[in-house]
Amino acid sequence: MKDVPFTALLKPTIVRPSFPILLNDTDSSQESTLEVVVIAFGGWILSRKGIMNRSVQKSLSAVNLNLFTPCLIFSKLASSLNLSVLADLWAMPLLFILVCGVSWIVAKTGSRLSGIGRKWEKFVISCCMFQNVCICRGGY
Repeated sequence: MKDVPFTALLKPTIVRPSFPILLNDTDSSQESTLEVVVIAFGGWILSRKGIMNRSVQKSLSAVNLNLFTPCLIFSKLASSLNLSVLADLWAMPLLFILVCGVSWIVAKTGSRLSGIGRKWEKFVISCCMFQNVCICRGGY
């Protein structure tokens, strides 16, 4: 360890919080949100002008879902993945299978005990297993 004079230890030091880092994260979040808003607004304008009719919207939605979204996910994940990261994440698939299995058992048992119909039982099972993707629709 380097010898420090005693007088240097008596000097007050100013500790500055790292707010600029927080602001940088906020700026990037706001920038991403603004990009989505601008694209959505552009689509709304094109739809109002009649340039994008319903069939064009469905086609673009299918292309977005089947091509652009997987490409975006792959491009964001591929740059940060390596064998050590994959080795650290070995438990994720096992936990997913465990949570899905327990959710399926709870949903199946609960729907049988409550006596709901077969169609609604499938809906309950899908809602319990995949909580963030099911949208409740009337008359499912």
